[in-house]
Amino acid sequence: MKKVLVINGSPRTENSNSYRLTKAFLKGWQEVSSDLDIEVLTPQKMNIHPCLGCYTCWKKTPGRCVQKDDMTEAMEKWQHADIILWCFPLYFYSLPTQLKMFMDRLMPSKRPVMQERYDGRGYGTHTTRVDQSHQRNILIATCGFFTSKGNFDAVEAQFDLILGRRNYTSIFCGQGEMMPVPMHQERVEEYLGYAVEAGRDYGTYGIILPETRKKLDEYILPKEDFVALGNSYYAHCEKKAREREAAEHTQL
Repeated sequence: MKKVLVINGSPRTENSNSYRLTKAFLKGWQEVSSDLDIEVLTPQKMNIHPCLGCYTCWKKTPGRCVQKDDMTEAMEKWQHADIILWCFPLYFYSLPTQLKMFMDRLMPSKRPVMQERYDGRGYGTHTTRVDQSHQRNILIATCGFFTSKGNFDAVEAQFDLILGRRNYTSIFCGQGEMMPVPMHQERVEEYLGYAVEAGRDYGTYGIILPETRKKLDEYILPKEDFVALGNSYYAHCEKKAREREAAEHTQL
């Protein structure tokens, strides 16, 4: 059995757009692979404390964090997974706090010994305490812009440094906020169907085929329609907020 560890990094947990996209991908993968053992970790629901930056895991208790929380078991699962699927929304062009905290706490898996890197990313890296050569990584993420192009640059730079330059498969979806909008569910379901195809591709070939990738790169809505819809929605929200504020002020 292949151990697939899904790390759902959204604060919205199972109700997130990124997790909905991830479930579609996993559905397609399971259609062509019967040997998957899938487990989901949700940092938002776990007792995980921030890294203290004390370096105890390097200097005094090599490989072990001084903190006693859910990260101890989570790291064991992370180390033994064959495939790690990182699922998250884009927050301020980067990762949600909950997911970044999870990643920071993986520090005990590294050794302080530095070595050169040869992938053109950065000028040095740390050796690892565990054999991760068997692991593959997948990134599935959504954002609220009309396109994913260019908006995930910081995310790619970070994972390039951690995993090696483009040493992962990624699905970055723009217009993720369209997922729960009732009037556009027909188009959303069509797009989620592309994610199902991507899962089938990955399970069969270990990659997402170019023709499927082309579909995933499509806009869910035309740019102009998405921008107009988003701007009108938030203008409505701001108007309602001003009305509530005025009503509260009147009551005073």
